[in-house]
Amino acid sequence: MVIGTGKGCVLKRTEWKMLRKQGFFCLLSLLLVVSYSQGALIDTNLLVNSGFEDGLNGWTSNWGGIRNTNPGPYEGLSFYYSGAQANTVLYQPVSLVDAGFTISELNSETLLVHYGGWQAGAVDMSDGGRIGLIFKDDNGQSITSVYLDWYYGDNTWVMREGTAAIPVGTRSLEYNFQGVRTTAVTNDAYLDSAFLKVILPEPSVVLILGVGSLVLLRGRIHRRNRA
Repeated sequence: MVIGTGKGCVLKRTEWKMLRKQGFFCLLSLLLVVSYSQGALIDTNLLVNSGFEDGLNGWTSNWGGIRNTNPGPYEGLSFYYSGAQANTVLYQPVSLVDAGFTISELNSETLLVHYGGWQAGAVDMSDGGRIGLIFKDDNGQSITSVYLDWYYGDNTWVMREGTAAIPVGTRSLEYNFQGVRTTAVTNDAYLDSAFLKVILPEPSVVLILGVGSLVLLRGRIHRRNRA
């Protein structure tokens, strides 16, 4: 009996038995799961004015402002700094529904978000900043939140990034940046080039890797039979 169709991926019953004996089906399943989890990054930043070139337009902050020196911006002409308050919060809401995602997609538990930005601080200062996301339902109530670790900059820009699953019920996200002052009189937690992107599952990757794996396994069987 022959299983499958098309040249290069036709396997006989004896070959399938050999695959089972060698435990290759377990390996194939693992490859499929891993490939499916990789997904496809939609290379669209859902944040507006992510580099603060238009001041704080699109953002809300309890304090803080824009500067362009010491250090120079990571990109463009300006960046956000946390000001003189001991604790500051900068945030921007993002509606995933308005961004074009369907309710079915948002409840599928297959979507991921890739988020982060470039952080820096003043020379020899230990003021810290951290980037986080709040997942909200259709009533604007928090479902859960995720945060990157606090980063203490030293006049050097470093990219901070993370990936998180979008939980069932999510309709919007709130990207936020928190700054905390630990020394001196200013809160030197800086942010530039913030980003928030969505990762979609890509089933075609599963099929490609699955067929490719079968072809490779069949070739291995044939080589073993010739030996």
